[in-house]
Amino acid sequence: MFTYWLLFGVVAWMAIYSIQVTSSNVSLHSHWPLAWVICLWVLTLAIGLRHEVGADWNVYQDIFDMGIGSTLGEYLATPMEPAYGLISWFGGNIWGSIYIVNFLCGLLFTWGLIVFCRSQPLPWLALLVSVPYLITVVAMGYSRQGAAIGLAMLAITTLLRGSLWAFLLWISLAMTFHKSAIVLIPFALFAINRSYFISIISVISAAPILFVLMLQESLPFLITGYIESEYESAGAVFRIGMNAVPALLFLTYRKRFSLSNTEKNFWTIMSISGLFFVGFLFAFNASVAIDRLALYWIPLQLFFWSRLPNAMASSLVTRRSCAAMVVAYCFLVYYVWLNFSVHSEYWIPYQFYPWKQLWN
Repeated sequence: MFTYWLLFGVVAWMAIYSIQVTSSNVSLHSHWPLAWVICLWVLTLAIGLRHEVGADWNVYQDIFDMGIGSTLGEYLATPMEPAYGLISWFGGNIWGSIYIVNFLCGLLFTWGLIVFCRSQPLPWLALLVSVPYLITVVAMGYSRQGAAIGLAMLAITTLLRGSLWAFLLWISLAMTFHKSAIVLIPFALFAINRSYFISIISVISAAPILFVLMLQESLPFLITGYIESEYESAGAVFRIGMNAVPALLFLTYRKRFSLSNTEKNFWTIMSISGLFFVGFLFAFNASVAIDRLALYWIPLQLFFWSRLPNAMASSLVTRRSCAAMVVAYCFLVYYVWLNFSVHSEYWIPYQFYPWKQLWN
């Protein structure tokens, strides 16, 4: 567990240390300080060059092995997202093995994560919130969806800065790694449209069209793998609850948050829809599908907890105290998952591929 706690400790220290009396959003195109560049590559290497880490490691290895010796056309003809299929085929037939696949997915995830975090007033605190689950479990466990979520966070950041077309571009790229990223497209309408009634009608109208165009080829796989199997995703209640708590608190105290109209609209509808997942989980016997879709709401956690100190406190002392409580919350989440999660054994011990090769 040392590697995980070292990562947590360094980011936690930066989160507390970096709090200033006043903060403002960082420009999307601003120069990255050295600390963030180092962070990008450390996280990318940790995610991309992990060895046999994650509950789905063997599943991804089987997908990778399917492409070895096949032509690119044959491999992409399988029910697989094209971008992931392309880099997987390249790793299996040209260079890099499965580690180049994980590395590229890790790079896309980390890039999107850091861009999103740096758009928050307290970026290191936002990054800390991502460590216990988004980085450790999602990025190190679900390579395809990790890359899609990284690109989705880029999409959200550009949307909240007023660029709808950039949002659609990034979401489209995210869907080439995992089609489930389509779930975020309707929320752009809420962010840019002042009329909630028109937005709701637009979402209801667009959803079936988007489903038919993008998901129908994968429908048999989704039904068999996620619904008919009635497989219960261990811990889904807790993970969806981790989205629901900040959603409920934001809706209660949103007047305290300094946000533009676009930001307020977007995070309001994300919070409302995040609460619906609680009902979905108990109403439908498909917790894996619901759990995986709820991953796209994790940025809500990063947004809320990293902005909480500024929203709830006025002085530096109280802001640091509030931030310390967020750090304590993240520590508790991480401790419980590492020590009591049903599947944490697939992450422990952490193994780094280059080090393992040298050691052997």
